[in-house]
Amino acid sequence: MEVVYHEMSQNFYCHVDSLDTQVLHPLGHHEQYSPWVPLEIYFEVSRNYSFFDRDLSQDGTLTLVHQSEVQVRSYEGKRIDACWFGTRNEYVRPYLSQVLSFLKIPEDMHSDLVETIIDRGIQIRNLDSKKGPKVLRMRVGIKKYHDWIRCEYCSKEKQLERDALIKKTLKRVRVVADADDVNEVEGGQGRKRRRVVRESEVCSICLEEFVVGLEDLRSMPCTHVFHENCIWRWFERSHLNCPICRFEIFIERGSQDEGDIRV
Repeated sequence: MEVVYHEMSQNFYCHVDSLDTQVLHPLGHHEQYSPWVPLEIYFEVSRNYSFFDRDLSQDGTLTLVHQSEVQVRSYEGKRIDACWFGTRNEYVRPYLSQVLSFLKIPEDMHSDLVETIIDRGIQIRNLDSKKGPKVLRMRVGIKKYHDWIRCEYCSKEKQLERDALIKKTLKRVRVVADADDVNEVEGGQGRKRRRVVRESEVCSICLEEFVVGLEDLRSMPCTHVFHENCIWRWFERSHLNCPICRFEIFIERGSQDEGDIRV
C-alpha cells in the first residue's frame, strides 16, 4: 500500500558545544595586554524526520515507525571577540541573526536561538578563557525535527487510485489451444483485437500452465503474460515492474499536496 503521511509539527533544537582550543603562542606585545578573546563558531544544521503510526488498539498511541537524520547546511563563522557575549555587545545579535538567515532558519526563530548561543558562549568563555591566551572554538548544532503521522484514509485512497491506473495499463489475454493458428485468432473479423497465448505456455510467477478458456490472464506493456492474481501479488510485494524483464510501469500522478509525503 502506498502510505501517505501528514506533517504534525516542526520544532527547532539548538545545542552548543565547546571544541578543542588553539593556544596562541608565541604571543605578540599587543596580545599580551589585550582583553581580546578570539572565538570561532562553527554552525551545523540538520533535519530529523520521524514517522509515526497510530495504534488504534491502544487508545490512539503513536508508534514510531521510522526515523532518519540528514545534515543540510554548515557554515564556518568569522573570528569574533568572545568578550562581546558577556557584555551583550550590540554587534553580536545582528551578526548571529545574519548567519541564521544564511542557514535558512525562519526569522521568527532567530531571537530564541540567538539567546541560546549567547548564554552558552558566555559559559564557554568563562571556563576556557582563563586557561591562558587561546582561540576558543564553539560548535552550534541546530536541528529541525519533523514529525509525520500516517493517514489511514489517504493511504487507502491513494492505493485505490494506484490500482485503477495499473488496471488501465494491463491488457486482457486469451488462451488458445496449441492446434489453433494464433495469427488467425488475433486478427479474426468482427472481434476486438486481444493478445493471445498458447495453452502450453506457463505463468512465470506460479509456473502453472495456462488453460484454454481461462479469462484471468493479464499482459504487461512489455508483452509478458501472467495470471491476474499472480501479477497483483507481485505488485504488492515488489515494485511496479515485470518479474521477467524488469520493465517498470510508469504511473502519472497528480501533484502532491503540500504538507504531505508518500512512501
